[in-house]
Amino acid sequence: LVHACHRLPAWADAVAGLARLRRRFVVTTLSNGGFALLTTLVKAAGLPFDCIVSAELARAYMPAPRAYLTAAELLDVEPGQVLLVAAHRWDIDGARDAG
Repeated sequence: LVHACHRLPAWADAVAGLARLRRRFVVTTLSNGGFALLTTLVKAAGLPFDCIVSAELARAYMPAPRAYLTAAELLDVEPGQVLLVAAHRWDIDGARDAG
């Protein structure tokens, strides 16, 4: 049960939607989850991300601005060039606050 979240299925349209976005954009995760969890979760669900970014790298968790700013820096883009899609309003608020 503890590792059940490592094998969550993707929503039915997620793989096709991400693949379509990848035609024009770099598509990545930004999650408070650790790399081990994210790697197994993404692989098990077959999600076509270009890379996986964890807030672990920022040593700050979303919605702290540092998490978003670190992700933008790692991707070599300005914060205003990034679009975040999130399930939680506070994550979107944090991204907005980070620029």
